[in-house]
Amino acid sequence: MHRLIRGVESVLAHVAVAVLLTCTALFVHVARLFRRLFHRDRRRRDVGCLRVLVVGTFYNENWFRSHIMPLSAARGLARIDVITDRPLFDVDKVRYVCPPRWCWTCFGRTLPRGALVFWTALRHRPDLLMGYHIMPNAVLCLLAARLFGGRALYQMTGGPIQIVGGGVGSENALLSRLRRHSPVLEKLLYHVVRLFDVVVVRGRRAADFVEANALARQVLIVSGSVDADRFRPHERAKEYDLVLVARHIKEKQPHLLLDIVAHLRHTHPDVRAALVGDGPLTAELEAQARRLGIEQNVCFLGKLERVEQVLASSKLFVLTSATEGLAIAMVEAMAAGLPVLAPDVGELSELLRDQENGIVIQPEKIEASAAQVSGLLDDQERLARMSAAARERAVARNGIAAVARRWDDYLDGVFGPKRPDSGVLKVERAEDSTPARSAVQPDGSP
Repeated sequence: MHRLIRGVESVLAHVAVAVLLTCTALFVHVARLFRRLFHRDRRRRDVGCLRVLVVGTFYNENWFRSHIMPLSAARGLARIDVITDRPLFDVDKVRYVCPPRWCWTCFGRTLPRGALVFWTALRHRPDLLMGYHIMPNAVLCLLAARLFGGRALYQMTGGPIQIVGGGVGSENALLSRLRRHSPVLEKLLYHVVRLFDVVVVRGRRAADFVEANALARQVLIVSGSVDADRFRPHERAKEYDLVLVARHIKEKQPHLLLDIVAHLRHTHPDVRAALVGDGPLTAELEAQARRLGIEQNVCFLGKLERVEQVLASSKLFVLTSATEGLAIAMVEAMAAGLPVLAPDVGELSELLRDQENGIVIQPEKIEASAAQVSGLLDDQERLARMSAAARERAVARNGIAAVARRWDDYLDGVFGPKRPDSGVLKVERAEDSTPARSAVQPDGSP
């Protein structure tokens, strides 16, 4: 019966996604034709007076800081309207637009959020409309941009997994119910992505994917940022040998860290690991720790806003994810001076340099991963050297000022006084010491 229910759910999800994507594409094409026929182009604002509308579900304060602080620091932006579930904290230039809590109960999240996107776009006419994750946030921004003007930006936060196979690997509640890859939905999603003005990715691998599939007229490599003053090394006693900061979901594979700790205990009986975060797998992970007999070695700290305090009390950061974009938690850990042990997935290699500021591991190979951790814990000189290298690379590439400069480069190129007349997709191949960024020459049309 359970399999039958899941099968019916998958079929209904396929139909719903196909209808939504088809309607989105039709709406965009009709709106574009309408604007051309009736000359609905609007006068552009100058750099320094630009407005951006940001739509996203910010799971924690650090994730929000990582993405919004560089926008606030960008000199080209004058106002940032953030549509999300709840206000977080005061940020220069930022204005929160949040639905009342009763709307969630009556209509869910998507409908109230969509209404706010269209209302805000109508009232304030933002120059950029930026959505994190393809559905529903980026799609809502695309629809509003085509209706009211402005450039639509899709933030491919988690990498190509959000759209490959129709988005079956996405964390979106609807897409995750597809259960299997769908070539038809994949083609529809690819078509919708091509309707955006800009696709923003975290690193070169995702940019290569976008370029190879001709998914955008322009691609930007802009990662999340880290506050180097907040996340920094501390000379204090280390309470934890290992720390993992991640939501407890299957994509993050936190159960592998518990297996590594259980194996590591054979050579380091007093090893201590901290898991920061929560999620649907928390109870299952706690049961696994009891089953492995490592309750005294593992601390489940739950969701924390002041995660820098835990990082300052830890020696190594371990990431066990099956898929990633460029994990903000890893960036913060490196800025705090923690060497990283993580797989070579997504854009992690943008920061992680094997044997330089961390170690590339295959977390599913428990014995080998435990041996790598053990070797690093036992070599204090190597640990200190990697710690310094981790801090240096994270701050140079992902400091707030560095990421803000990438946004200003983009804004100058699109809204500056010397805009080129046409453009093609091109991603600049930067050296490791230089932040990668888009070298596209945009045409500036909405």
